[in-house]
Amino acid sequence: MNRAYRNDIWRSIRKGWKRFLSIAIITALGVGMLTGLYASCMDMYYSADKFYDRQNLFDIRIMSPAGLTEEDVRAVSQVKGVEAAEGAFSQTVQTEVEGAGKSAEMKVLGAKGINAPYILEGALPAQAKEIAVTPKYMEESGASIGDAVAIGNDTYTITGVVLDPMNIQSTGMASVFRATVATDYTFFVPAGTVKSPMFTAIYATLADAKELDTFSGEYEKAVRKVVEEIERQRGQTGSNTGVPWYIQDRTSLDSYSSMINDLSSIEAVGKVFPVIFLLVAVLMSLTSMTRMVEEERGLIGTYKALGFSNAAIYRKYLLFAFMACLLGGMLGDLFGFVLLPQFISLVLEELYTLPQYELRFDILYGVGGVLLFLAAILGATALACRSELRQTPASLMRPKAPRAGSRVFLERISAVWNRLTFLNKVTVRNLFRYKKRLFMTVGGIMGCTALILCGFAIKDSIADLGIKQYETVYRYDLLAVAQEGQFDALVQQLAADGKAEDFLDVRADSVKLINAEGKAEKVQLMAVPEDAAIGDYIRLESVDGELVQPEDDGVLLTQNAARILGLKAGDTLALEDMGLRQHEVTVSRVIKNYLGNTVYLSEKQYEALFGDFTPNGLLAHLSAASDQEQAAYAESLLDNDHVVSAVSTAALLEEYGFDLMDAVLLLIIVMAGGLAFVVLFTLSTTNISERNRELATIKVLGFYDKEMHQYVNKETLLLTAAGILIGLPVGRFISGFLTVALNMPSIHFAVHVEPVSYLITAAITFCFAVAVNWITNRTLNRIVMVEALKSVE
Repeated sequence: MNRAYRNDIWRSIRKGWKRFLSIAIITALGVGMLTGLYASCMDMYYSADKFYDRQNLFDIRIMSPAGLTEEDVRAVSQVKGVEAAEGAFSQTVQTEVEGAGKSAEMKVLGAKGINAPYILEGALPAQAKEIAVTPKYMEESGASIGDAVAIGNDTYTITGVVLDPMNIQSTGMASVFRATVATDYTFFVPAGTVKSPMFTAIYATLADAKELDTFSGEYEKAVRKVVEEIERQRGQTGSNTGVPWYIQDRTSLDSYSSMINDLSSIEAVGKVFPVIFLLVAVLMSLTSMTRMVEEERGLIGTYKALGFSNAAIYRKYLLFAFMACLLGGMLGDLFGFVLLPQFISLVLEELYTLPQYELRFDILYGVGGVLLFLAAILGATALACRSELRQTPASLMRPKAPRAGSRVFLERISAVWNRLTFLNKVTVRNLFRYKKRLFMTVGGIMGCTALILCGFAIKDSIADLGIKQYETVYRYDLLAVAQEGQFDALVQQLAADGKAEDFLDVRADSVKLINAEGKAEKVQLMAVPEDAAIGDYIRLESVDGELVQPEDDGVLLTQNAARILGLKAGDTLALEDMGLRQHEVTVSRVIKNYLGNTVYLSEKQYEALFGDFTPNGLLAHLSAASDQEQAAYAESLLDNDHVVSAVSTAALLEEYGFDLMDAVLLLIIVMAGGLAFVVLFTLSTTNISERNRELATIKVLGFYDKEMHQYVNKETLLLTAAGILIGLPVGRFISGFLTVALNMPSIHFAVHVEPVSYLITAAITFCFAVAVNWITNRTLNRIVMVEALKSVE
């Protein structure tokens, strides 16, 4: 490549900088979307994996209803593939916070450092009567290091604030999506605090497991192999012959599984939206490069006459597109691997607590994203050059013959055509005369409109879930659960307060559902008395739309859990209670539910599985008029020692939110809006460029600037309106697929788009069209009539 040829390439970039930047920006948006959401998820996975490795989180957990012995620990440690095994002891204890009774899980620190808590402040307890607590306790109690904690009849001194690696979920999220009963806090005490010959669990780590990514298939395969070996030997390893062992991996941890599900939803968005960006990028690059080649017809003819090969000429335009795409790709990778993950991390920190969120650059994925857009845009550029390079130098050095006029469809409808003004007739003819521009503009605007509406559709669907769950499905105002054996005290409390209009006593527990393949999901169990009017408190509606009641020969299962476990009416599954005992049941009906998972049983079915039906909770309608009063009353019940949990549906609805997806969707809407702006700007400038002589002629004929603006802008706005009208139903159609991809274990998305979202989407796109027209009007004002109308001859 000689110097003059190189200079010509740089001259083309300087002259066509708008075209160059539009290709670069579209590429940057597409690559940023493709790599950014992926990188945000991968960084979270990477940070969690490193944290788990540093804290030596278990790979396998073994539990048994009869407890486990030191002999069991030794047997597990001798299994091939096990690096270390340690017996652990934990128990549920009672404490008091702000005068209210609270439950806590007290864990004894192990000597081998498995599941070691991460020290946020202070130090781990080393002496008797010392204790480490989690941030939730410090926040709610207002305690400081050195203060005392009363547990039963004993008093402990706080030595440190720690993060439990077995639960990294931030406080507040579980109450919204999972209504299961659990302990309030986690405490850690030194070894020797509890004297017991039996362990509540055995934790094992695997050899070389730290070298594997805990979220990878390779890690799952390694764990499964050891689990199968333990199951094969458990008849010999168990000290109590015939007592079952329950062998679990890390997916049994709620926060571990929840994080995978949350990040999977973001990955689903990251796989779908960039495809639309890519298609729009191809359309825009094809339009831009086709116009560039047409503008330089004479130059191409001169090159060919001077002996330049087609390959050399191709190289010029391919280099132009390559440099624009490469610049955009690098900016997109910078945005995708640095800026966007930092933005997402701010939201993730509200959901999951990790000491450090680590950023890393995936070279293969980053380069792959750029190469994908390079291939698409360079292909479009080569296609744009092909038709011109087929012509001879003589024909290329002459101006292209003007497009032949033709009658449009509307001209055949004389009743309409004859009533149009002259300028409107010209507008209609121009729209259909430049068919390529028509399809490019309408197609580009359609894609951008569809993207924006998809964002609003998912946002509306998420916002609608709270209303559907807490106003349509849950008709009660209060769910209160008492300490075991204290239900009568709870009923007396409600009667004394006089706040409840009526209530229904129920049995509420936390259970685990296990399907035939061993896949498990933790849910809330609710058993109701015989002949109870459950419909007044909870709307039990099957997925077929039929109102149902709990049956004596099966259970009602919410649709979220049924989907996750692959179950339908008539299938069987195992219910595992808190004592790790499993009971086989049949799914009688699958019912609608939007947030959380619940299995409903009749009194007879409960007694057949678990024994005597003893209520421990109640569903109540409150007389309090306002939501604030209902929430305040539920909060006041927690001040009583006999109350484990008291939840107001009004408070849940107010607290309901999904900050993670809201942030992602806001980002998508902004980027789709940016794409719409670039598309409109590119097509508008191309339109002006290819009609330079026509517009100069209109100026010569005496059109004022304002009339010229109206002449051109009318076409852009009409094409934008057409793109919006097509893009809205297309966006609604695409959003249906996205919400399927975004379904999570605790959430069932039902696609819902508010009418105002259609209006906002159309308004956003139309505002961009008006802004682009305002910018390009200055280009119209600068058209030099003599320069535009001069002939090559």
